[in-house]
Amino acid sequence: MKSLTILLVSATLGLLACNSGLKSKECVTYFEKNEACAAKMTNKIKADAMRQTAAVSKTNFEKNSNPMAVSKSCEMMLEQLNNDPDCK
Repeated sequence: MKSLTILLVSATLGLLACNSGLKSKECVTYFEKNEACAAKMTNKIKADAMRQTAAVSKTNFEKNSNPMAVSKSCEMMLEQLNNDPDCK
């Protein structure tokens, strides 16, 4: 029974890891929307800043060993992007 519990917990954590980090829905959506917003933006300085911020974030996220923290960070950045009047 104990080994079955360990197996189930391990499988659940494995599934969570597959759908978190840079491959999470939040991160994929954030990076796609960030680029789409930057592409249509008339303020080229802000567009370049958005692209550079996304590139630095992606590099840092690749180094982060906590995929859940990466997903949460993407979720917060996506919320800010969705509230940006220049991206509506």
